[in-house]
This record gives sequence, C-alpha cells and structure tokens, in this order.
Amino acid sequence: MNVAIRGCLRSAVDGVAADPATSDSTARQQRNMNLPPGLAQFIPGYLASRRDECREMIRLLAASDFENLALLGHNIKGSGASFGFPEISRIGAALQYSAEQMDAVAAGTLLMELGDYLDNA
Repeated sequence: MNVAIRGCLRSAVDGVAADPATSDSTARQQRNMNLPPGLAQFIPGYLASRRDECREMIRLLAASDFENLALLGHNIKGSGASFGFPEISRIGAALQYSAEQMDAVAAGTLLMELGDYLDNA
C-alpha cells in the first residue's frame, strides 16, 4: 500500500498526524531494534499465523461475521506488540473496533492494510 495512503489511514484510525515520508524499511528497522530478546526464532511462525488469520478475517468479513472478526482483531491487538510488531497491534485494535461497529468498509480497508504490512514484514 502506498506510504501516503497508509499515513492517511493511520491518521484516520489513530486521530493523530502521520508522517507520510516514513518508509517501510525505516519501520522495519525500528521494529527490529525493539524486538524482545529471544523471540527472533519465533517471528517467521508468528507472521505466518497472522497471514492465515488475515485470510480468515477476509472470509469472515465476506460472510458479515462481525462477532468473530472482532474476536480475531482483539487477538492480534494483544499479540502484535509482544512480538515486536506494534503496528499489528494498532491494526488489530482498529479491526476490533470496526467489527464491533459493523463497519464493513473500514474493516476491509484495515484488512488490506494488514495484508500489505504482513507482505512487507
């Protein structure tokens, strides 16, 4: 996803101004610097599981299953920062909220953002 669009989405979800000049590689470098000790070996499996969950959340959204979509959003909100991925936690929180509001458009946008993030992680 275009960095400027991601910045706009972040602003809309977080209610704060985002720096569209921040590159994906900069975000990866910052994330890797904050990686909790001993977790590096688990990162590939963690990301693979989030990719699977992203596909599942797309199916849930297509079925208008907002209850389970909110539950999965809540789960990734709780796990992302623990594995050194605060952006996954931020997206998870926003997904949980959008699902609780039954806002399919916002949820779809966030799922695209999550997929793009995971593709570049």
